[in-house]
Amino acid sequence: MNSDQITIIMVTRNRPRSLEKCLMRTRSILPQEIRILVFDDASTEGLRVRAIVEAHPKTVYLSSPTLVGPGEGRNRCLRHAVTPFCLSLDDDCYLDSIPDLSRWLDDRPEDRDVGVVGFRYCNLPAGDLAPTSAVDGPAKKFHGGASLLRREAILNAGGYLDWLVFACEDTELALRLTGLGYRIWYDPSVTVQHDHSAEARDERWASFYYVRNTLLINLIHGGLITGLPIGILRAVRRGCNCAVPSQTLPGLFAALRRAGRCYRARRELLAPERHYVCL
Repeated sequence: MNSDQITIIMVTRNRPRSLEKCLMRTRSILPQEIRILVFDDASTEGLRVRAIVEAHPKTVYLSSPTLVGPGEGRNRCLRHAVTPFCLSLDDDCYLDSIPDLSRWLDDRPEDRDVGVVGFRYCNLPAGDLAPTSAVDGPAKKFHGGASLLRREAILNAGGYLDWLVFACEDTELALRLTGLGYRIWYDPSVTVQHDHSAEARDERWASFYYVRNTLLINLIHGGLITGLPIGILRAVRRGCNCAVPSQTLPGLFAALRRAGRCYRARRELLAPERHYVCL
């Protein structure tokens, strides 16, 4: 790993204690020249978050005065970075050893259609691994807080869909990248420590967005005929498993009001000029 190849990016919101721990753990094992970009998504304690970030060398503070969500936060980090790859971590995730990314950072021609490499979470304190598979290979999804992003590919594909705001943004991006001819790869040799934090988490708000965005994604990628009924079923199932199931109906109605936007977005997001071209 060197500073010409990779940048670490992280989005945070109202989690100063978790952020400080994760930054400290990751920064302590990285080569000192590797930059870390931290995007503060309208934290109520912005000055405190900025002080935590700027206490670490080669760590840059970016921010928004209004809530934009983790996907758009990653977009802004990607646009600010200049390296071909960005390692994306959440604000409750950290590295405890330097990962071997040589296969990807070497930028081999046969891997240039790989837009995202997904890694494993080690969920703390239990220590269970997700995904559980130890076999690498093509994948249909990835964890946004444990992934290596090929910066040019993600930006060419349009980046994360900003109007999802929160929840399922990685699912949508994975579907879109696949539709544009990119591959997603699962590499279990790298493990990101996920010290799951409930700090500042609003379960009611989160449940609403998980339901809403499940339906929105099906409307975008499921097609005009099947996307709506299948999306409703999946959204209801998601709502039943959320922390606040009473947010299921508000989430469904909010998604249905955006149905027209979803159908229009499909044409734009999967436009021919965004497709991967093998050089």
